[in-house]
Amino acid sequence: MRWEKYGWQLSRITNIFTNATPRVFKKFNYRIIWADGSKGPAKLSVENYGHGSDACYNSWTIVSRSIPVV
Repeated sequence: MRWEKYGWQLSRITNIFTNATPRVFKKFNYRIIWADGSKGPAKLSVENYGHGSDACYNSWTIVSRSIPVV
């Protein structure tokens, strides 16, 4: 997530909410462990997806580890 005050910070998605949890799914689609260690729900919408130094604040992207080719 790109924060206005802190810039880009890594977090980890730990759970995906679906229709199976309708009360939570109305407002949130992921459970996140934030960079400071706190946990909570998040709404990561397609409209806020962005990457790079010119991405809007409060935008997000998914980063995955690359496996080195030997």
